[in-house]
Amino acid sequence: NGYTAEVLNMGAKIIHVSDVYDAMLRARPYKKAIPHAEVIDYIEKNATIMFDPNIVCILNNVIEKYRARLIKPTNELLIYLINEFMSA
Repeated sequence: NGYTAEVLNMGAKIIHVSDVYDAMLRARPYKKAIPHAEVIDYIEKNATIMFDPNIVCILNNVIEKYRARLIKPTNELLIYLINEFMSA
């Protein structure tokens, strides 16, 4: 198929951080939404523990660059993350 384990693993890491970011920002029936600054702080504190530090850096760049346009974080953030990662 042409994809190496490393490429697939990086894709999973991008999806992981994007999903955590989105899940923490949104209110759920069982929890309140967490403010953006707290979500970013959590993700940054857990870089190298739970998240790939390179992906966290790219996440910060993408959010800074596209935040005003992120209407549906799960879909759009993921697309922006992948595009940014591929161009890095």
